[in-house]
Amino acid sequence: GTESMVNCELYSSNWVVFQPNIIIDAKLGCMWMVTLKLEPLVGMMSDKKRLVEFFLLRSRSKSVILDVCKQALTPGHQVSLSILARVFDTLNAAFAHMHAQRSPQHQSKSMEERGLIILVSEAMAPLCLVDQHDIYKHVFSPFDGVKV
Repeated sequence: GTESMVNCELYSSNWVVFQPNIIIDAKLGCMWMVTLKLEPLVGMMSDKKRLVEFFLLRSRSKSVILDVCKQALTPGHQVSLSILARVFDTLNAAFAHMHAQRSPQHQSKSMEERGLIILVSEAMAPLCLVDQHDIYKHVFSPFDGVKV
């Protein structure tokens, strides 16, 4: 297709937003798909636990999460053990949540049995799954044989 430049406001009252990433400007007759670049956010957030929580709610974020974990262990950039523990606890909780969602026991419950609390937690369910193999291969293995 042909591309043309259209002048538009940074934020407009004419916009209709469809979650998670579509914006339509009916006045201009334009539609945009917003893509968030995750890598630059690593340097913008100092709280690594919240950073990982944020990335878990984004699709295609596994490699960035693994980079955050690897950097947290890299000499000169490492974080304290308590922060590292919170990061791994967050990853473990997300893994447990996704595993529970996939279990036949969870799927057999009716919507009424699960209630509002589960519906709220499903809205914040992780979109990215980081498992033990990922952590071993991309976070711990690169340090194998490195002398500290």
